[in-house]
Amino acid sequence: MRDGTALAVQSAMFVQSMRGETTKRAPRRGSLGLLGWWIIASVLLPVSGCAIHDGTVCGDGITEGDEDCDDGNRGNGDGCSSVCLVESPTECGNGVVEGGKPCDDGNMIDTDGCRHDCTIPACGDGVIDPHLGEDCDDGNTVNDDECSNNCVSRFCGDGLLADTEVCDDGNRYDGDGCAHCRVAVCGDGFVFARVEECDDGNDDDFDGCRDCQLTPCGNGVVDPLEECDDGNDDDNDACRNNCNVARCGDGVVEEGVEECDDGNLDDLDACPTTCLAATCGDGFVRHAFEACDDGNADETDACRSDCAPPSCGDGFVDTGEWCDDGNMSNEDRCLNMCVRPRCGDGFVQLEIGEECDDGNDVHDDACSNTCEASGAGA
Repeated sequence: MRDGTALAVQSAMFVQSMRGETTKRAPRRGSLGLLGWWIIASVLLPVSGCAIHDGTVCGDGITEGDEDCDDGNRGNGDGCSSVCLVESPTECGNGVVEGGKPCDDGNMIDTDGCRHDCTIPACGDGVIDPHLGEDCDDGNTVNDDECSNNCVSRFCGDGLLADTEVCDDGNRYDGDGCAHCRVAVCGDGFVFARVEECDDGNDDDFDGCRDCQLTPCGNGVVDPLEECDDGNDDDNDACRNNCNVARCGDGVVEEGVEECDDGNLDDLDACPTTCLAATCGDGFVRHAFEACDDGNADETDACRSDCAPPSCGDGFVDTGEWCDDGNMSNEDRCLNMCVRPRCGDGFVQLEIGEECDDGNDVHDDACSNTCEASGAGA
């Protein structure tokens, strides 16, 4: 016999002979005997899966003896059967997962879950699978080309150094020494934080940024962007601390030149655009304080020098007035209505010879129509 059972029997006989036992001598108590060894071999060997043929073992990964193949396992359906015989080839595309195929969806589409060659899609196989999150697949495992080894397109700021990049710190911040994946240098147009004060991307040293440092106001040198530079920190002189020439409206009172400066263009507040304190006669009417302001001292026009309109009693005779003595007395030659006194106006004018004035036209009462006391009615 060439099968495992025969070999097991032979092995049992060999063991007995080594122990000095023969089939003709009754076995000692507790001894299995030839029959017992045969039974054990016939039961255990098939269960263990170790089919032995001329000293070869199926499943040990070594093709030898009567084996057609030996893939190191005792599984079926992977091209080599559990008894180390080549299995019949299966056809890819028949829609049946068999014969070692990891998948078979029965079509030739490469962008679904199973390739046309019955392999499962994976990054690096050269086929872009959007459903797997791939936006590129160059079929290699090189990580510093245009497509990373996780099948994501490379870009500046992804933290991976590509062959077209000098640096990549994984962010889009241009002020940390790596700007647009290039090492920061003065003149690149990006301000390197804590190193550069400015970077205007040019070689002009007279535009306010020199060697990537600001040209400071107050150094006593007038740079192109400065109107003045007096080298001090006095903000009330002719040159402001921002190196601009002092001017009315800049919000800073220039000593000896301006009385006020509120930094606005409102002529009707306490500080007009002349930077002189608002006053009557400046030509600007502050309605809360002035009725008018014509900016002159002419007392015969429509606005007096005290910024009030003409009125009876102001001491100036205007159109419609006979007189204006500037007082409120009705016993002088000008009544407080700015009219000429007359007999019958109700005011006794001693200066013009009136003895009385009862303000009526009745002649036969105590005061005649000529403002003389008649004694009538006494």
